[in-house]
Amino acid sequence: MDEDQLENPVLGYVVIAAALVVGMLSATVFGQTPASTERLPQTANSIASTESSRPTSASGDVAAEPTVRRFAARCWILGVRSIPTFTGCVVTSVVPGSPAEQAGLVAGDRIMTINGRQVGWIGETLAPLDQAVDESPSRHVQILVQRVRSKSIRSLQASLASWDESLGH
Repeated sequence: MDEDQLENPVLGYVVIAAALVVGMLSATVFGQTPASTERLPQTANSIASTESSRPTSASGDVAAEPTVRRFAARCWILGVRSIPTFTGCVVTSVVPGSPAEQAGLVAGDRIMTINGRQVGWIGETLAPLDQAVDESPSRHVQILVQRVRSKSIRSLQASLASWDESLGH
């Protein structure tokens, strides 16, 4: 290395500053939210976890990017993780002892509606499972499910848990 490069770190600082500016502009252009307004992290007891943000249809078409929504305080817990699809939300796991387990949901079941409200991808719009659960007027919900084993469509009843109940308080 040249001695001038070692004694003059200003060029390095200029490169770092330029990279930060480019990064901030890229985040603004591509719609990423700043750190202060990021989505709250989901916990193991969360309703849904979007493991695939852009599902593909049977024809291989890719859905549009989901819109970022601001999360309010969570009200109810169903106790599943799921992947949104064009025909509902496929359950990937069920929390032991949760309302979902008590209602009989198992991994692979497809939740189609919560209290008659469709969940999953509706065209290019994402209708999140956790939002449908949170907006339930009471803890008792009707869940329309396509069972993984029989492929039959069933209506299940569940009594949702509050955050306090899900944490064991």
